[in-house]
Amino acid sequence: MLCRGPGGGANFPGASVDPETGILYIPSATRPHGMSLIAPPEGTSDWPFVIQMERQVGPFGLPLLKPPYRRITAIDLNTGNHVWQIPFGMGPANHPMLEHLDLPPLGSVYDDVVAEGGILVTKTLLVSFLAQKDEIDPQAHGSILVALDKNTGETLAEVLVDQRLHGPPMSYMHEGRQYIAVAGGGRDNDDELLVFSLPD
Repeated sequence: MLCRGPGGGANFPGASVDPETGILYIPSATRPHGMSLIAPPEGTSDWPFVIQMERQVGPFGLPLLKPPYRRITAIDLNTGNHVWQIPFGMGPANHPMLEHLDLPPLGSVYDDVVAEGGILVTKTLLVSFLAQKDEIDPQAHGSILVALDKNTGETLAEVLVDQRLHGPPMSYMHEGRQYIAVAGGGRDNDDELLVFSLPD
């Protein structure tokens, strides 16, 4: 059993630090996988054994471990203390076996770390994104760009994007206006750079 998962706890998306406050913001996930050695299908490898990796789930397809499954943690590098931690994404809160419990967000359990991004820190915000695909609608397409209050982790705005986003968001200024850019595409999507800004 590999836990937190093949993407690491916080390894893949990467963290961001605010140099003015000394706060480190880390996206992380708990996605346990089972690993084993198997004989490869004939003609696919020169090795006698290859790794087989499968996500481990519990009854009714629900996660094996307790939430949050995906989270953002703010850590004060001056003290080592956690300033706040939030579940990031709804996760299986609306699963048919759980929906009657009216649960808060549990953190995304979507099993594709490439489709969930790093964090951009601005003067007042954190910007990141989640895959729209979820446990209830596996055919859902696109991503959700999310802006959070960097002091509390509170979600301030969400934008549904009809594209598969990946990689950390970037920001730049042009003629006095700030823009946020995110790479999109991969797999069955056309590759493009998506750029967002607040309306005038």
